[in-house]
Amino acid sequence: MTPERRGVTREEIGPGAQLIMDPQPGQEIAAIHLFLRMGSSYETEEQSGLSNLMQNLLLKGTETLNAEEFEVRLDSLGSRLAGSTGKEVGSLSLLATGSVLREALDLMVDVIVKPAMAEEEFEKERELALDEIQQRKDELLSHAFDLFQEAFYGVHPLHKPVQGREEVLRDLKPEDVRSFHDRVYVPRNMIFSCSGHFDPGMVRDLLSRAVQGSPPGKSGIVGPVMEAEEKVKGGKGGAKKNTRSRREVLEARESAAAWIVLGYPAPSYGEDGCHEMQVANAVLGGSMDSRLFTQLRERRGLAYQVSAVYRANTGPSFLAGYIGTDPRRYQEAVRELTAEFERLAQEEVGREELERAKEYLKGVFLIGGETMSARAARRGKFEILGLGYDYGDEYLRRIDRVTAEGLRGVAKRYLHDYALGAVVPKGYEKPARRPKNGRKKPRSASGGS
Repeated sequence: MTPERRGVTREEIGPGAQLIMDPQPGQEIAAIHLFLRMGSSYETEEQSGLSNLMQNLLLKGTETLNAEEFEVRLDSLGSRLAGSTGKEVGSLSLLATGSVLREALDLMVDVIVKPAMAEEEFEKERELALDEIQQRKDELLSHAFDLFQEAFYGVHPLHKPVQGREEVLRDLKPEDVRSFHDRVYVPRNMIFSCSGHFDPGMVRDLLSRAVQGSPPGKSGIVGPVMEAEEKVKGGKGGAKKNTRSRREVLEARESAAAWIVLGYPAPSYGEDGCHEMQVANAVLGGSMDSRLFTQLRERRGLAYQVSAVYRANTGPSFLAGYIGTDPRRYQEAVRELTAEFERLAQEEVGREELERAKEYLKGVFLIGGETMSARAARRGKFEILGLGYDYGDEYLRRIDRVTAEGLRGVAKRYLHDYALGAVVPKGYEKPARRPKNGRKKPRSASGGS
């Protein structure tokens, strides 16, 4: 087991800001991670991509160092500072040796408190973001996932891609980023997690300066953009899984293969059934002996590539399977994918297969937390998701407690009423459906149903 509590402390260093520390004097490296609630879930339709743009722009200088000077200074310390953005969480991460940590952390604090946000750097980063959007569209499986999320989420804020939308990014201005920064980088939205070679007093003092120098957060970010969700639910108290307005989205592209993503509602972080769904995901697509690989690729020869993914959020979540296949076998691929999901709800997973899936998950989790930086990042992310920084031990215990009966019960509750997104070759037409009156109705691959 990972001793998450041993030697790890948590304290408040400002109005709502949390500091998790795991000093390891015998190490050479220190890892400092800052986690914030942000991302596409916190953006309106008119802000799509703003979080990602802001995180990239933050690393382009401070009020006292331009972009080139900042990069040279960081490089001279042999340190790394990176930003990232997801659907619900963003981060800044610093890696530095203990001997230069104070100087490197000073740079990180300046990025948090007084980023330059220079107009010329804004223009460069916007162009890079637009290129990133196009690159994702050109990666057909990634684009199929974006189409699936359009189908699954409908108008819910989570439908937006992290990279944003081209038409929105072109309209954004530097002041939009600055305003968003002042909403996101507020004390009550900050969770710092540190591990490695550092002096706790020094780190506490420097990060307290970051908290004190940030906007107080009276009008800061308080939660995801939920207006669209409430509209779909028809008011408060609706089921999270009923947040989709479209069930199927297909797009025709220059491609020799069909790329299909098909998925179902799933439990969110902290909800009952979350751990059972993680095991279900491992049974379906965790390894090369998982069901989708052995059944659809090895036995039926359906797949160029096939697997499953469980995307757990604090908001609506999904379990999906994806496959690249010969377009002539599109319907067969959809049928076989759905059959494997339905099989989880119809029959209990065998004891040996269940144990393999559980051991796979525990192995991935433990190996993924081998480094100090990974453990610090994991604690910070768990904390900001509301699971608690020491959730790692609980995760392993909960996976161990999953039973075949419990897994089947969760599958029966969630695995029905799927959504689908797909990229298909130009000229492809789905086989006609036969309406109730017996006449065939042709369908095109250019839109959703």
